[in-house]
Amino acid sequence: MLGSALVLAAVCLYVYDRLEDARAGAQAASAVSQLRQSQSIAAVSETEEPADSAESLPTEDAEPGPEPASEPPASSIEREYLGVLTIPALGLELPVQTEWSKANLKVSPCRQCGSTAGGDLVIAAHNYKSHFGRLSSLSEGDEVRFTSQDGTEAVYTVERTAQVSPEEPGALREGGCPLVLYTCTPGGKARVVVYCRKK
Repeated sequence: MLGSALVLAAVCLYVYDRLEDARAGAQAASAVSQLRQSQSIAAVSETEEPADSAESLPTEDAEPGPEPASEPPASSIEREYLGVLTIPALGLELPVQTEWSKANLKVSPCRQCGSTAGGDLVIAAHNYKSHFGRLSSLSEGDEVRFTSQDGTEAVYTVERTAQVSPEEPGALREGGCPLVLYTCTPGGKARVVVYCRKK
């Protein structure tokens, strides 16, 4: 009886984890789509020449212009994003939230600390398959790209991967790499850390 209950509990936990993974993957994909759109708009507006001021003013009998675009959905404006992380070797394109929190991690990777400009960006994510669950399979030389909100892209290569204890927070900055990615191992007993150098 006890054995059956334990098996049932394990199955329920597995199903719950898979559902959480799928939900997180869908939310991340939606956020990436919105971020890519805003990055494209920012890039276009930077390259457009300013309109002549006389032409830009409407005349009194001019037809009213189109209504401004509606506000983005609530889910997209509740969270702030730093940019998009792309890991071609894993087929991943993920939004990175500006602030780390347990609630935010259920949606996408988050900035733990640092910045691309400062050369000390640390990004954490759950070990969902749709997030950082396959991080340990990265190899030296694999490319990692980070595109900030303004469309600026930084390209990195994996220097090495390691498994460290949760009691070693200093290991995340070990070696002074400009980009560090990390997640928990299944069960949370250790951390998988990927150290990346600027290309």
